[in-house]
Amino acid sequence: MSIFRRVRGMQPFKKFQTGLAVSLLALLAPSAWAATEAQLLTYQAEGGSTYFALSMTPSADQAIERPSDVVILFDTSASQTGAYRETAFAALESALGKLRAEDRVALVAVDLDARPIAEKLLKANSAELQAAVVKLRGELPLGTTDMEAALRAAAAEFEKVGPTNRVVLYIGDGLSTANLLGSDAFRQLIENLRSERISVSSYAIGPRHDAALLAAIANQTGGNLYVDEAMALADDAAGVSVDRANEENLRRGTRIGETLADWTRATVIWPEKVTLPADLGDVLPKQMPPLRTDRDTVVIGSTDKKIAAPVSVTIGAETAGQPTELVWTASPAESDDNYSYLAQVVESARADDGLSTPAIGLAGLAEAGRVLDNGLEEMTALAKRAVATGDMASANLMSQAVLRRDPGNIQAKTVQRVVERQTAPAAAAAMPAANDNDLNLVRTAQAPVPPQAMPPQFVPPQGDMIETEVTAEGSFPMDGALVDQFDEDGALLNQVEQQKRVFSQMLRREVENTVIDARRTKANEPEVA
Repeated sequence: MSIFRRVRGMQPFKKFQTGLAVSLLALLAPSAWAATEAQLLTYQAEGGSTYFALSMTPSADQAIERPSDVVILFDTSASQTGAYRETAFAALESALGKLRAEDRVALVAVDLDARPIAEKLLKANSAELQAAVVKLRGELPLGTTDMEAALRAAAAEFEKVGPTNRVVLYIGDGLSTANLLGSDAFRQLIENLRSERISVSSYAIGPRHDAALLAAIANQTGGNLYVDEAMALADDAAGVSVDRANEENLRRGTRIGETLADWTRATVIWPEKVTLPADLGDVLPKQMPPLRTDRDTVVIGSTDKKIAAPVSVTIGAETAGQPTELVWTASPAESDDNYSYLAQVVESARADDGLSTPAIGLAGLAEAGRVLDNGLEEMTALAKRAVATGDMASANLMSQAVLRRDPGNIQAKTVQRVVERQTAPAAAAAMPAANDNDLNLVRTAQAPVPPQAMPPQFVPPQGDMIETEVTAEGSFPMDGALVDQFDEDGALLNQVEQQKRVFSQMLRREVENTVIDARRTKANEPEVA
């Protein structure tokens, strides 16, 4: 299951009922709050670098009750048909029904362009809004989606002045006509949304969706994300009728709509001045993301020192138009190999100063690590194939790249041991240096295997990973020999069958089962990876 689903799995989301006292305190300039919920996770990598994730959750007392202006972007591209479209409308109607009477709503149909359904913001639960929903249903699902144009159109729907909470809700797959994530256009879009104090939350629904883009937008604007499960389908063998499947989809859409309505009530805190301890070193994103009162916000980074003492964080921010100050003190947790993914996430985030990191809280951060881990797993599979075909240079190159990102990777260590045993020192010295852009090796590294022998696309084998091993020729059974039984004289094994046998001997069945099965159960959505 995607961690982006686990973001909503952190429910129940808090419903904030702030009284008069909180409203009055918000008028004080500035106000200071002791935000006590903070965590500092660490991972000590080989070589001395410490990677960390600092999670900060504002106090529920900082939630400020005020009306919301909500612009709902409803995806009408060609992918939004059938069960997806009906489920999306169920979510839309449920969200509208749960908004407060003082909230106002604008409906915008988005595909290649953005088309407002009404000329102005409409009162929630009004007859005019219901008529706008009927009109929206008349929009035919055609074309593709321009997410940049859609979000800019949403920003234009808000009035320039007004003491309201500005929220964009997007319902669709997030697939855009342009490669928006990581581009200059993306950076400018985020800057505009943040300067206008507009948070963007999304419900990702469709046969495919760009959860990474939607998560990055949510993280950088103080929004949230819900990634839908697969649609329920009719199954005669299981006794599931068409009507029953449709009922289940609509029920789920209704429940998600209620969550979307809850998100419009959360208070978003917009950082203006951030003071971080020098001991944290390089912190990403470079610009502190907005904080929400219904989830945690995470920054990541690395330092060449071990973080031993508690760290203090002070953020001067704007909340509901008023200045406020947040203060946290977090004690570092002991280095834990369970957080080894931090090294991958941090190094990947450096490309654009963390702007594209889809880390919606700690749960989203773990998912970002899982996605990168899938890339390492595919690279490891290529390294194993290179061993099976005798290409020790490629095997060494790819396994080293994996180990730099995941030092505890058992399979990559196994490849290294095979390479060291079967490659002469002179040949090893001539091997090419590893490319710093390790993850690109998944796409660019080519093992010298005859085209007819190499499958066009790597497809992870299904079932029990212990019983078979994938090679360029197909599958062969594991022989179950003890792990460390090598040819003691170190002679090169020139036959592919001998190489396969030695490699299979290197893997302990129990360890392989634990590592592979754990990763495979999490990597059940290739479109997300």
